[in-house]
Amino acid sequence: MNELEQLKQLVLEYGFDDESRQQVADLEARLKKVAMAEKLAENPIIKEYVDYLSDNSMRAKALLLNDRSLTDRERDKLFERIDLCDRFSSIFTGKDREEIESTIKDLLNVAKTS
Repeated sequence: MNELEQLKQLVLEYGFDDESRQQVADLEARLKKVAMAEKLAENPIIKEYVDYLSDNSMRAKALLLNDRSLTDRERDKLFERIDLCDRFSSIFTGKDREEIESTIKDLLNVAKTS
């Protein structure tokens, strides 16, 4: 049984509050959304876009590291670009899944000790 199923079982069987049940339902919905996004990432057009975002983020990081003449505003814009690119690409690259699975694991450990 995977960790999400274990967590769902513990939360339902041991009478956790509605907030806990809702948190588990939200995690399950997020995990399903990430699985759909990862499936979409197999599409060549989506993959090309994710690669573009990744390249764009790396170029911005390189500029921040190497160009000491940037103004504060230019630096802020580069940080915004990095954040935006990384946020959208993380949906398709599995980084979001890792975060969700880590949260599930943490909640499972707490539920087992409660």
